[in-house]
Amino acid sequence: MRRVTALYVAGLALFLLSFIWSWAALPPVVASHFDSNGNANGWMDHTSYLVFMAGVGVLALVIVPGLGVLAARHPGRYLSIPNRRYWLRPENRARFRRQYTTLNMAIGAAIALLIGAVNLAVLYANTTPPAHLASGGLLVVLFIATAVGLALIHRHFRRPE
Repeated sequence: MRRVTALYVAGLALFLLSFIWSWAALPPVVASHFDSNGNANGWMDHTSYLVFMAGVGVLALVIVPGLGVLAARHPGRYLSIPNRRYWLRPENRARFRRQYTTLNMAIGAAIALLIGAVNLAVLYANTTPPAHLASGGLLVVLFIATAVGLALIHRHFRRPE
Protein backbone atom coordinates (compact mmCIF):
# COMPACT_ATOMS: atom_id res chain seq x y z
CA MET A 1 0.00 0.00 0.00
CA ARG A 2 2.93 2.34 0.62
CA ARG A 3 4.03 2.06 -3.01
CA VAL A 4 0.52 2.85 -4.19
CA THR A 5 0.33 5.83 -1.84
CA ALA A 6 3.69 7.05 -3.17
CA LEU A 7 2.40 6.61 -6.75
CA TYR A 8 -0.76 8.51 -5.83
CA VAL A 9 1.24 11.38 -4.31
CA ALA A 10 3.52 11.42 -7.39
CA GLY A 11 0.47 11.55 -9.69
CA LEU A 12 -1.02 14.38 -7.65
CA ALA A 13 2.28 16.28 -7.58
CA LEU A 14 2.93 15.96 -11.33
CA PHE A 15 -0.63 16.94 -12.13
CA LEU A 16 -0.51 20.02 -9.83
CA LEU A 17 2.92 21.11 -11.06
CA SER A 18 1.93 20.75 -14.72
CA PHE A 19 -1.30 22.62 -14.02
CA ILE A 20 0.47 25.52 -12.25
CA TRP A 21 3.14 25.70 -14.94
CA SER A 22 0.47 25.68 -17.65
CA TRP A 23 -1.45 28.45 -15.91
CA ALA A 24 1.61 30.67 -16.11
CA ALA A 25 3.08 29.64 -19.46
CA LEU A 26 0.29 28.81 -21.91
CA PRO A 27 -0.69 31.42 -24.49
CA PRO A 28 -4.20 32.99 -24.48
CA VAL A 29 -5.28 30.54 -27.22
CA VAL A 30 -4.08 26.98 -26.64
CA ALA A 31 -3.66 24.32 -29.31
CA SER A 32 -5.46 21.57 -27.41
CA HIS A 33 -6.17 18.89 -30.01
CA PHE A 34 -3.74 17.35 -32.45
CA ASP A 35 -4.05 15.00 -35.44
CA SER A 36 -2.15 11.73 -35.75
CA ASN A 37 0.87 13.59 -37.16
CA GLY A 38 0.99 15.97 -34.19
CA ASN A 39 -0.38 19.00 -36.06
CA ALA A 40 -2.76 21.22 -34.13
CA ASN A 41 -6.36 21.01 -35.33
CA GLY A 42 -8.33 22.24 -32.32
CA TRP A 43 -7.94 25.24 -30.02
CA MET A 44 -9.35 26.45 -26.70
CA ASP A 45 -8.93 29.64 -24.78
CA HIS A 46 -6.48 29.47 -21.87
CA THR A 47 -9.12 29.36 -19.12
CA SER A 48 -11.31 26.73 -20.82
CA TYR A 49 -8.30 24.47 -21.31
CA LEU A 50 -7.30 24.76 -17.66
CA VAL A 51 -10.86 24.16 -16.43
CA PHE A 52 -11.06 21.06 -18.64
CA MET A 53 -7.71 19.74 -17.38
CA ALA A 54 -8.71 20.40 -13.76
CA GLY A 55 -11.90 18.40 -14.32
CA VAL A 56 -9.97 15.49 -15.82
CA GLY A 57 -7.52 15.60 -12.91
CA VAL A 58 -10.33 15.48 -10.36
CA LEU A 59 -11.83 12.56 -12.26
CA ALA A 60 -8.55 10.66 -12.13
CA LEU A 61 -7.51 11.49 -8.57
CA VAL A 62 -10.87 11.46 -6.77
CA ILE A 63 -13.63 9.77 -8.73
CA VAL A 64 -11.74 6.70 -10.04
CA PRO A 65 -10.46 5.67 -6.57
CA GLY A 66 -13.80 6.65 -5.01
CA LEU A 67 -15.73 4.45 -7.41
CA GLY A 68 -13.31 1.65 -6.61
CA VAL A 69 -14.07 1.98 -2.90
CA LEU A 70 -17.80 2.08 -3.60
CA ALA A 71 -17.67 -0.97 -5.90
CA ALA A 72 -15.57 -2.92 -3.38
CA ARG A 73 -18.06 -2.24 -0.60
CA HIS A 74 -21.11 -3.09 -2.71
CA PRO A 75 -20.01 -5.68 -5.27
CA GLY A 76 -22.95 -6.45 -7.45
CA ARG A 77 -23.58 -8.11 -10.73
CA TYR A 78 -21.81 -5.33 -12.65
CA LEU A 79 -18.39 -6.01 -11.15
CA SER A 80 -16.19 -7.92 -13.58
CA ILE A 81 -13.03 -9.44 -12.14
CA PRO A 82 -11.24 -12.74 -12.71
CA ASN A 83 -12.51 -15.51 -10.40
CA ARG A 84 -15.46 -13.38 -9.32
CA ARG A 85 -17.26 -16.14 -7.37
CA TYR A 86 -14.17 -16.86 -5.32
CA TRP A 87 -13.53 -13.24 -4.42
CA LEU A 88 -17.13 -12.44 -3.52
CA ARG A 89 -17.43 -15.28 -1.00
CA PRO A 90 -17.88 -13.86 2.52
CA GLU A 91 -14.53 -15.25 3.73
CA ASN A 92 -12.65 -13.53 0.87
CA ARG A 93 -14.41 -10.17 0.77
CA ALA A 94 -12.10 -8.31 3.17
CA ARG A 95 -9.05 -9.19 1.08
CA PHE A 96 -10.96 -8.39 -2.11
CA ARG A 97 -11.89 -4.93 -0.76
CA ARG A 98 -8.29 -4.13 0.14
CA GLN A 99 -6.93 -5.28 -3.21
CA TYR A 100 -9.66 -3.67 -5.29
CA THR A 101 -9.39 -0.34 -3.45
CA THR A 102 -5.60 -0.36 -3.78
CA LEU A 103 -5.84 -1.22 -7.47
CA ASN A 104 -8.27 1.63 -8.17
CA MET A 105 -6.08 4.07 -6.26
CA ALA A 106 -3.12 2.96 -8.42
CA ILE A 107 -5.20 3.32 -11.60
CA GLY A 108 -6.24 6.85 -10.58
CA ALA A 109 -2.63 7.77 -9.84
CA ALA A 110 -1.43 6.32 -13.15
CA ILE A 111 -4.10 8.26 -15.03
CA ALA A 112 -3.06 11.43 -13.18
CA LEU A 113 0.58 10.83 -14.15
CA LEU A 114 -0.44 10.36 -17.77
CA ILE A 115 -2.62 13.50 -17.69
CA GLY A 116 0.27 15.45 -16.19
CA ALA A 117 2.56 14.18 -18.96
CA VAL A 118 -0.02 15.06 -21.63
CA ASN A 119 -0.43 18.52 -20.11
CA LEU A 120 3.34 19.06 -20.21
CA ALA A 121 3.44 17.82 -23.83
CA VAL A 122 0.66 20.27 -24.76
CA LEU A 123 2.53 23.04 -22.95
CA TYR A 124 5.71 22.20 -24.87
CA ALA A 125 3.78 21.95 -28.16
CA ASN A 126 2.46 25.48 -27.63
CA THR A 127 5.89 27.06 -27.05
CA THR A 128 6.75 27.51 -30.71
CA PRO A 129 4.50 28.33 -33.67
CA PRO A 130 3.12 26.38 -35.34
CA ALA A 131 2.05 24.18 -32.44
CA HIS A 132 3.19 20.58 -32.93
CA LEU A 133 2.81 17.64 -30.52
CA ALA A 134 5.43 14.90 -30.44
CA SER A 135 3.08 12.13 -29.36
CA GLY A 136 5.14 8.97 -29.93
CA GLY A 137 6.44 8.84 -26.37
CA LEU A 138 2.97 9.36 -24.91
CA LEU A 139 1.59 6.46 -26.93
CA VAL A 140 4.37 4.18 -25.74
CA VAL A 141 3.71 5.19 -22.12
CA LEU A 142 -0.03 4.62 -22.58
CA PHE A 143 0.54 1.17 -24.10
CA ILE A 144 2.94 0.12 -21.33
CA ALA A 145 0.62 1.46 -18.60
CA THR A 146 -2.33 -0.45 -20.08
CA ALA A 147 -0.34 -3.70 -20.30
CA VAL A 148 0.95 -3.33 -16.73
CA GLY A 149 -2.56 -2.50 -15.48
CA LEU A 150 -4.07 -5.59 -17.09
CA ALA A 151 -1.28 -7.77 -15.71
CA LEU A 152 -1.85 -6.36 -12.21
CA ILE A 153 -5.58 -7.04 -12.39
CA HIS A 154 -4.97 -10.66 -13.34
CA ARG A 155 -2.21 -11.07 -10.76
CA HIS A 156 -4.25 -9.60 -7.92
CA PHE A 157 -7.42 -11.48 -8.64
CA ARG A 158 -6.21 -14.91 -9.63
CA ARG A 159 -7.45 -17.66 -7.38
CA PRO A 160 -4.86 -18.46 -4.68
CA GLU A 161 -3.76 -22.09 -4.79
